[in-house]
Amino acid sequence: ETQINYLEQQFIYPGIDYRIMTMTDGEGNEIFSTESLSDPRQKKQALLALRPCGWKLQTQLWKNYGMNTDWPVQISAGAISDVVTTRFNTDSAIPRIVSAFR
Repeated sequence: ETQINYLEQQFIYPGIDYRIMTMTDGEGNEIFSTESLSDPRQKKQALLALRPCGWKLQTQLWKNYGMNTDWPVQISAGAISDVVTTRFNTDSAIPRIVSAFR
């Protein structure tokens, strides 16, 4: 629960698609994938710079949520690895499916 609260404070919400803008290891070196890091601790320390897809069109929405900074936001991969297990999960799928049939 506290991990989800942390993500919400960073404006990372379930059901919204995000694009990884940059990725760096724990020492600040740019990497293409966490697969290049052999140690599981290193993978969790990798920093991801994220921004939502379509963020320019949603600027007012993010301001209404209280966001006062610009995209991308930077979080550690370890903050989302336990929350995000697949690209498409049931928590985000159900509302989309239901709204499609309204």
